[in-house]
Amino acid sequence: VKDKHLPILVEEFAKIRAEELLQAASKRDEEEEADDDPNLKSGKAKSRRGGKRSKQKKSTNNESKSNAIGLVPLKTVANTIVNEYSCFQTSNDLPDYIDWEDDDENDDENCGDLVVNFCRKALLTDAFREQCERAVNAELQRLHSERHSKAKLSRKDAAAKVRSVDAAFEDVFATLCYLIQAQSKFINFASGSSHFDEESIDVLRSEFLQGPCAELTSRITQQCLFKEEQDCVFTFTPLDEIKTKDPNKKEQTGQASLPPHCSEVDITARHRPRVYLSCPGPRDPLNILRESFSGNAGVALARQWTICGRECYRGGVQKSVHDDDECGK
Repeated sequence: VKDKHLPILVEEFAKIRAEELLQAASKRDEEEEADDDPNLKSGKAKSRRGGKRSKQKKSTNNESKSNAIGLVPLKTVANTIVNEYSCFQTSNDLPDYIDWEDDDENDDENCGDLVVNFCRKALLTDAFREQCERAVNAELQRLHSERHSKAKLSRKDAAAKVRSVDAAFEDVFATLCYLIQAQSKFINFASGSSHFDEESIDVLRSEFLQGPCAELTSRITQQCLFKEEQDCVFTFTPLDEIKTKDPNKKEQTGQASLPPHCSEVDITARHRPRVYLSCPGPRDPLNILRESFSGNAGVALARQWTICGRECYRGGVQKSVHDDDECGK
């Protein structure tokens, strides 16, 4: 059940839950804009100031609850198991809502059903909670990126945007190529110098591949997806950064109309931004990438990701048992 059914249920839940969270965030933004309306009279604003403060205090807990990631509904998991395994079938229908946490006070014949108890005992683990949280956060990041990179524009505006994106990407591409050439020359110099040992050279090469090389590969991949007008199922940020990142915070690209992969390159930075190719499980992102483009473009991109190193894409590095969904196939 954990390997065959839960990944699919988690993926479907993540899409629905992420959309709900984005809609809730948009609704809160609209309400805040209405509260900050400058046309309100000063006297009226003063009279409502105290009320607003009390409402903000009351809404704090409600907002935290509405922003909770949550879990795949227990009834959904139970119905899936019942449909797949006849030993769990029963004449009793499951109630409309079942809590994952066992409630002794409300324990009745249906809630005490075998399949419900099985789900609570065998499936409700910390790994399952983390799996749901990571999937929803990744889907939030994907939807947020898609919302800003593929705005609904008229054909004329869309053509103008494509031209501006192409021009911005050409500048980014040239800058990153310059950084790659400069860093590669330094590595060649260090390799022939007696002042650098082999361990230091290996560190420089690792920083080179996982730094500017991986960043260029990430931006090229995103530009290809933009040109093909495909729905992006990938994320290009490490999962731990997605988890702590505010999904409603807009990325700075220099121009509000440009997608994130066209943002300016900071040539003065000592360390490049971390890059990590991932997608909703259970499939390998490189296999999906190979099938996403006509011709051999996807194959070439996948090969470029492998050259950057196994640390740069999901499935490249074997992890612990607690991170089964991140393990290589």
